[in-house]
Order: sequence, then structure tokens, then C-alpha cells
Amino acid sequence: MRSHAIKQKCNKVTMQKEFVEPSWFVRFVVTPTLILWIAACEFYFVDALRSYINALPVCEQNQWLRGLSIALAICMALPSLELARYAFRTFQTDQFPPPGMWVMRRTLVRRGEQAKKIARTLTTLALLNVIIAGLAAYFISKTAPFAPLNQAQCAAHQTLN
Repeated sequence: MRSHAIKQKCNKVTMQKEFVEPSWFVRFVVTPTLILWIAACEFYFVDALRSYINALPVCEQNQWLRGLSIALAICMALPSLELARYAFRTFQTDQFPPPGMWVMRRTLVRRGEQAKKIARTLTTLALLNVIIAGLAAYFISKTAPFAPLNQAQCAAHQTLN
């Protein structure tokens, strides 16, 4: 009888919910820095690039817009690296979030089958993201320029200037 009571007491201790607390560094340094960086890119770099592209002849605008679209499609695949890294660390440690991972709010630690399910989901999302980004870049590069002028009109327009 006594060993049964001790076993129940041990199970109650090990079955407590464990949480990962957010770091002050993430909340007060990383997040505001990221927001300011994105705002600076939007206000300074994107507007300057738009002005530059709009000043070009229409045929050259097509080439720039096409190149930027391909670059954007490729950049869509970059978060997949981080997703795959988290999935790998989750499989290794059998815990989600993995030890040392930054969290934005108090997060429940999941272990065992729940952690593996999350890791499989992250892996699937990473693969889908890479496939979609690759297909987008491929189809953008293989399609005709998307503008009112076709290549023959661009050539005729360039000979006039």
C-alpha cells in the first residue's frame, strides 16, 4: 500500500506542466529592432527603388520587376531553414520548444509524441514553403514579361529613342 502511495506522489510531481518563460531580450530588444528595420526598409529602400524603376523606360521596368519578383519568390524559402532547424532540434531533444529557443510569451513545454507531431508539422511546412517558392520562381522566370508592351514593341520603342 505504501509503495502505491509513493508511486502516485511521484507521478503527480512529474506530471506538472512545465513552461518556458519569455526573455526580456526578445521582448524589449529583438522585437522593436525588427519592427524598426522593416519600417526603415519600407520607407527608405523600397520607395527609392520604386522611384528608380519608374524613371526607367518601360521595357527596362519589365526586366527589373521580373527580377525582383524572382528574388522575392526565392526569399520566401528562407524561413524554411529556420523551420527545419527547429524541427531537427525538436526531434533531437524530444521537446518543443527546444531548449534555448526564444519565445514571445509563456509557452507550455510539450514532450514525447506531441513534440514529434509538432516537428513533423514544421518539417512539412518547410518543405511546402520551399516547393511553392521554387515553383513561383520557375513560373515567373518562364513566363512572358508582364507589361503592356511585348518584346517586339520594346525593340521598336528602343530603336525610336
